[in-house]
Amino acid sequence: MAAYIDQPKDAWSSLGGYVYDPKFTEDLLEGQTYKRWAAMGNRYAFTDYSNVYVGYGEEFNNNIAPCHVFYDYQTCC
Repeated sequence: MAAYIDQPKDAWSSLGGYVYDPKFTEDLLEGQTYKRWAAMGNRYAFTDYSNVYVGYGEEFNNNIAPCHVFYDYQTCC
């Protein structure tokens, strides 16, 4: 749950490894997830607590991260 800055040690086994109710968390995250490159396996979430970018591969490293991921609310491209 990187988007909610939760740590695995805070999770409840009775909630399947979630810190909060899984359905509540998934519903909340649905509205806070940016899916432009989801088909490539890249995930982005924007919450009141964090901006999280998880990606891999040449396209992410050479194009998405340097040109589309905001750094201090500015882009490099």
